[in-house]
Amino acid sequence: MLVKKYFNPNQNKIIMKFKNIIALLIIALSTLGAHAEIKYVNGSLRLTNSSDIKQTKNDLGQTNMASSLVDFPMDHDGNKKTTLLRVKFKTLAFSDIRDKFRATPNNGKHVVKTEYHEWDGQIEYWIFFDSGKCEIDFDQIDGLGKVRVPEYDYESEQMYTLTLEGVDLTTISFTDPIGGTEVILDGKSVGVTKAGEPLSVNNINLGSHAVKYMKDGRSKTENIEVSKHTTTFNADTRTPIDVTFETDEAGAGITIDNEPEAYFPTTRVYTLKLFEGKHTVTVRSLKQGGEGGVERPITVTPTQNYFNIKASQTRTIQFSGIYANTPTSGINVTITNPQEGFKNTEIGQTPVTRVLPYGKYKVEMVYAGSRSTKTLKVNQATPSDFTMALTPRRERWNPLDVDYKKRIWGMSAAWVSKQYVGSMDSRKETLELLWEDPVKTLNGVQIGVPIMPELGKGFIVNTGLFAEFYFSSSDGMDFTEYNLYIPAQIGYKLPFTSNFAIYATGGIGMDIGLGLELEYGDEKYDIDRKEYGLWNAFQLNGEVQVGLRFKALQCSFNYGWGLTNNPNMVIEEAKCHQRKMTVNLGVMF
Repeated sequence: MLVKKYFNPNQNKIIMKFKNIIALLIIALSTLGAHAEIKYVNGSLRLTNSSDIKQTKNDLGQTNMASSLVDFPMDHDGNKKTTLLRVKFKTLAFSDIRDKFRATPNNGKHVVKTEYHEWDGQIEYWIFFDSGKCEIDFDQIDGLGKVRVPEYDYESEQMYTLTLEGVDLTTISFTDPIGGTEVILDGKSVGVTKAGEPLSVNNINLGSHAVKYMKDGRSKTENIEVSKHTTTFNADTRTPIDVTFETDEAGAGITIDNEPEAYFPTTRVYTLKLFEGKHTVTVRSLKQGGEGGVERPITVTPTQNYFNIKASQTRTIQFSGIYANTPTSGINVTITNPQEGFKNTEIGQTPVTRVLPYGKYKVEMVYAGSRSTKTLKVNQATPSDFTMALTPRRERWNPLDVDYKKRIWGMSAAWVSKQYVGSMDSRKETLELLWEDPVKTLNGVQIGVPIMPELGKGFIVNTGLFAEFYFSSSDGMDFTEYNLYIPAQIGYKLPFTSNFAIYATGGIGMDIGLGLELEYGDEKYDIDRKEYGLWNAFQLNGEVQVGLRFKALQCSFNYGWGLTNNPNMVIEEAKCHQRKMTVNLGVMF
């Protein structure tokens, strides 16, 4: 049976819709098959005809981007001119685009020429290839991925555009050596930095971002490019400053903030860029083998940007002199060390201070015709004060010129005894002290701290503080007296050698009674001096002392005549005074 076919006007529309659905499915499948890091922006592929004029700025001013002005090369077979596809990019860094993309059209088409163009912070990848129907694969050769653009029929000598987008998210970090900087990324605060710890921000698109750093009233704004290999950025808001260092040695190693890298300038003056703030600078001397080094903290400011640092390790030494046993100013000082540039170099007159590199020096001091030389070793353990003694030149011996070592105080122990002498008219009598007992002398011991400062020119002072204990017995009774003794004398000391001297002093001595005790059997009694007719608690004596000293050992003899009357011990018409004798042995410091 023959069936007559009638024309259906909707038939072509149905077929076209079906083809569009198939095309969409193909696009979806191709998109799903691509790597997820890069994707084709659907609908971005379009023809740019001659009426679509785009004006863009570059270094030459305005550029006309109409296809009619593009120089199209011939296709792969040399038959007709190629087509141009301008590929634009979103959320990708320049470093991930330039020279990193490769375009491969299928269906027998060939890429004839590629170019990269940049302007206004944008970058485009231009591809000239054989015209006709084809799909194009785009591959980011640095590992970000691959994407396929669906089939399209490209006409000869026409210009097309499409957009590829990076969809990969990454974690970026901001470092700040001083901390406390607020980071504002694309208008949103993402946190505050901590010193030495990175501030991490997750899920950030690749490509360009606007960042603002704020700290202590300072701010810094910049555009950062987040790429596959660039994810760490410096949030330091300090301003780098040109800092000049001057050393005493060309070629000395300069290390900043204990970093392993060092600079070895061939000149003594060298300039580096450093941030404002505190730094530690270490300069190592090549003459000293580069070991150790001089470490110095510095603070860099816009006005403080020059530092003079010695390469060799140094120590500050003060030179002082003693002449005729007396600290003396005006002594000429000369030092010698050819290796450090000192050769019979006069550095001044005492007291004088000089910074010296480590090493061995010969030091010579000259004053009033006298000369003395010593060796000085400068190192970490060297005292900061260096003192020399000069002996005056003389035709005859003068004991005052002996370089005698002064010893100011010490400790001593002594045997001490005292008597009380009554007098009336021209008669004198040593009194019996313990009532009817014939004892006329009290004996005891003395311990204390002698103090003998020297006034210069041989004159000395003799003083100190001493405790005295007197012990006596009579008819089964034990008698004890406690005294405090303080001398106040002035005298003269004559040194014969640096270790030996004799001296003599005179003045007064004070005995201060602290207590009298009487022990009889098992009982102890405090004695009232007046009631029992005894001497006063306070005694003032005129005294003389002679002694000698050998090195630290000192021996002396002291005798005192009482100036205080003791009326309780004699009848009204008579007077009574103390006589006291001390033999002392001590060690002076």
